[in-house]
Amino acid sequence: AYAHGGTPTWDIGRPQAAVLRLLEAGAFGPPDARVLDVGCGTGEHAFLLAGRGHRVVGVDLAGEAIGRATAKAEAQGLAADFLVHDALDLAALERTFDVVLDVGLFHTFGDEERARYAASLAAAVRPGGRAFILCWSDRNPFGLGPRRVEILLRSERLLQEDHARQLVEFGLAR
Repeated sequence: AYAHGGTPTWDIGRPQAAVLRLLEAGAFGPPDARVLDVGCGTGEHAFLLAGRGHRVVGVDLAGEAIGRATAKAEAQGLAADFLVHDALDLAALERTFDVVLDVGLFHTFGDEERARYAASLAAAVRPGGRAFILCWSDRNPFGLGPRRVEILLRSERLLQEDHARQLVEFGLAR
């Protein structure tokens, strides 16, 4: 998607509004919290969080995206690390984070990869930490796009009741 200097449709050049709402609500913790941006692309969310004092690492499998993110971070004078890395093996980073953010990666995986990704996320989030996954839901009105993800707020196996309330409060689910 980044070949020949192109820009993929999902790279909108600014942070998603939902991430801004999470940040304003304090969902990323104190300014020095360790945040992993999985599938970071060219780094817009990482820049937002680093600019607020968070210690951010962005990972993406696309080397061109990581190159662009690194160059933009240097140009903006922001302290964020960017690595070419497989999201299905976050344990290989050999560190944990207070918060993990995924904007638009989860919904690209098939069922088997989703299970692997969930395990990978679990390895990257410190005990008591948080993971925020923003993806195309089955309630999205647009006809085109990646495979939809069903929102299962009633399942206590997937979301504890207070986490479900937080998702609703932040406008990420109904």
